[in-house]
Amino acid sequence: MCGRTRSTLARQDVARAAGVEPEDFVDGDKYKPVQNMGPGRYGPVVVQPSGAAQGEKKTEIRLQAMRWGLVPSFTKPNAKPDHFVMFNARSENVRERPAFKRLLQSKRCVVLCDGYYEWQQVDKREKQPYYFYREGKPMKFAGLYDQWTNGEGELMYTYTILTTNVAPELKWLHTRMPVILSDDGVSRWLSGEKFEKLEDLLVSYSDKDLKWHPVDKKVGSMQFQSEDCTKKVDIKHAGVCLDFYKALLQDH
Repeated sequence: MCGRTRSTLARQDVARAAGVEPEDFVDGDKYKPVQNMGPGRYGPVVVQPSGAAQGEKKTEIRLQAMRWGLVPSFTKPNAKPDHFVMFNARSENVRERPAFKRLLQSKRCVVLCDGYYEWQQVDKREKQPYYFYREGKPMKFAGLYDQWTNGEGELMYTYTILTTNVAPELKWLHTRMPVILSDDGVSRWLSGEKFEKLEDLLVSYSDKDLKWHPVDKKVGSMQFQSEDCTKKVDIKHAGVCLDFYKALLQDH
């Protein structure tokens, strides 16, 4: 599961990462950089070139601010959207779920962020958050997007992040992780290639540039937006340091 990200990139930096001009950032004014981002907020998303799904040879991509937490286009106009229902999509069964199946060919997208937070279940009552990132590089997640018109005629674009089984070295933390794309993976995901030929992209990411460390438990609240959100903390439970995990962290 991936339910919290860090998106502090300025608009011009987001545009640079996407390879477009800042003035071409659609709805860019809705995107507000934050240290601790959850479903319901607007995030920067790169979408397929117009016509790519039909095999047209177009190279233009679109960078757009969209709300995290998919609201399917078939949602009733007067419904109150809940962005926490479909903020993730399990890559193994997207072809089986109606909300996602329709989007696999023509509405693939790439979600840009600095990194993401994940929680380790320490015991029945305690969870320890960790921050994951690639040093000096923005993260790029495989996603799907949709558009929905509410009862007032307003058009809303929303997205979901695809997840996959976690990399073996991270099984101690969680069972899932977002689908992290390489630059080549981004190009393929945004192409008009059939989804069936892209399933090799939907695997865990275990490259050496993936870093992580424990952070303050305050990140559990989206109200906590301090720069300390990603500051490394010492892990202590019942007065005993978890030397095993500290050893793991030293390698990353």
